[in-house]
Amino acid sequence: MKIETVELKSGNGDFLNHKYTEVYQPEHRYIFDLECNQCDYKTKVSLKSQDLFNYHQGEYIQNAFPYIDQATRSLMIDGTCHECWKKWFGAE
Repeated sequence: MKIETVELKSGNGDFLNHKYTEVYQPEHRYIFDLECNQCDYKTKVSLKSQDLFNYHQGEYIQNAFPYIDQATRSLMIDGTCHECWKKWFGAE
Protein backbone atom coordinates (compact mmCIF):
# COMPACT_ATOMS: atom_id res chain seq x y z
CA MET A 1 0.00 0.00 0.00
CA LYS A 2 1.44 3.36 -1.04
CA ILE A 3 0.94 6.36 1.28
CA GLU A 4 2.22 9.87 0.63
CA THR A 5 2.24 12.92 2.90
CA VAL A 6 2.56 16.28 1.16
CA GLU A 7 1.40 19.88 1.46
CA LEU A 8 -1.05 21.33 -1.04
CA LYS A 9 -0.77 25.09 -1.49
CA SER A 10 -3.31 25.91 -4.19
CA GLY A 11 -7.05 25.99 -4.58
CA ASN A 12 -9.89 27.40 -2.53
CA GLY A 13 -10.66 26.67 1.09
CA ASP A 14 -8.40 27.05 4.10
CA PHE A 15 -8.09 23.29 4.63
CA LEU A 16 -6.15 22.95 1.37
CA ASN A 17 -3.24 24.72 3.07
CA HIS A 18 -2.92 21.93 5.64
CA LYS A 19 -0.87 18.76 5.46
CA TYR A 20 -2.64 15.74 4.13
CA THR A 21 -1.98 12.06 3.69
CA GLU A 22 -2.97 10.39 0.45
CA VAL A 23 -4.19 6.80 0.76
CA TYR A 24 -4.82 4.60 -2.27
CA GLN A 25 -6.38 1.49 -0.70
CA PRO A 26 -9.16 0.45 -0.27
CA GLU A 27 -10.17 3.62 -2.13
CA HIS A 28 -8.33 6.79 -3.10
CA ARG A 29 -8.75 9.29 -0.24
CA TYR A 30 -7.09 12.41 1.14
CA ILE A 31 -6.87 12.71 4.93
CA PHE A 32 -6.36 16.33 6.02
CA ASP A 33 -5.00 17.36 9.44
CA LEU A 34 -7.16 20.32 10.48
CA GLU A 35 -6.43 22.81 13.27
CA CYS A 36 -8.45 25.69 14.66
CA ASN A 37 -6.68 29.03 14.20
CA GLN A 38 -7.98 30.25 17.57
CA CYS A 39 -7.52 27.32 19.99
CA ASP A 40 -5.81 23.94 20.28
CA TYR A 41 -8.60 21.94 18.60
CA LYS A 42 -7.30 19.42 16.04
CA THR A 43 -9.06 16.81 13.96
CA LYS A 44 -8.68 14.82 10.77
CA VAL A 45 -11.07 14.71 7.84
CA SER A 46 -11.07 12.00 5.17
CA LEU A 47 -12.21 13.06 1.71
CA LYS A 48 -12.84 10.91 -1.34
CA SER A 49 -10.57 11.86 -4.22
CA GLN A 50 -13.44 12.38 -6.70
CA ASP A 51 -15.22 14.66 -4.21
CA LEU A 52 -12.05 16.73 -3.73
CA PHE A 53 -11.71 17.00 -7.50
CA ASN A 54 -15.33 18.19 -7.76
CA TYR A 55 -14.66 20.79 -5.06
CA HIS A 56 -11.63 22.04 -7.03
CA GLN A 57 -13.90 22.34 -10.06
CA GLY A 58 -16.18 24.74 -8.17
CA GLU A 59 -18.69 22.46 -6.46
CA TYR A 60 -20.08 23.95 -3.25
CA ILE A 61 -18.50 22.36 -0.18
CA GLN A 62 -21.83 21.07 1.17
CA ASN A 63 -22.49 19.33 -2.15
CA ALA A 64 -18.94 18.03 -2.62
CA PHE A 65 -18.72 16.55 0.89
CA PRO A 66 -22.26 15.76 2.10
CA TYR A 67 -20.84 13.14 4.51
CA ILE A 68 -18.91 15.83 6.44
CA ASP A 69 -20.92 17.65 9.13
CA GLN A 70 -21.48 21.41 8.91
CA ALA A 71 -19.16 22.26 11.82
CA THR A 72 -16.26 20.40 10.20
CA ARG A 73 -16.96 21.96 6.80
CA SER A 74 -16.84 25.37 8.48
CA LEU A 75 -13.47 24.48 10.03
CA MET A 76 -12.29 23.38 6.59
CA ILE A 77 -13.24 26.73 5.04
CA ASP A 78 -12.30 29.34 7.61
CA GLY A 79 -10.06 27.50 10.09
CA THR A 80 -12.33 28.19 13.07
CA CYS A 81 -13.81 25.37 15.15
CA HIS A 82 -17.45 25.29 16.23
CA GLU A 83 -16.71 26.23 19.85
CA CYS A 84 -14.67 29.31 18.91
CA TRP A 85 -17.36 30.31 16.41
CA LYS A 86 -19.98 30.13 19.18
CA LYS A 87 -17.79 32.26 21.50
CA TRP A 88 -17.54 34.98 18.86
CA PHE A 89 -21.04 34.97 17.43
CA GLY A 90 -23.21 33.23 20.03
CA ALA A 91 -25.51 30.26 19.58
CA GLU A 92 -27.01 29.56 16.16
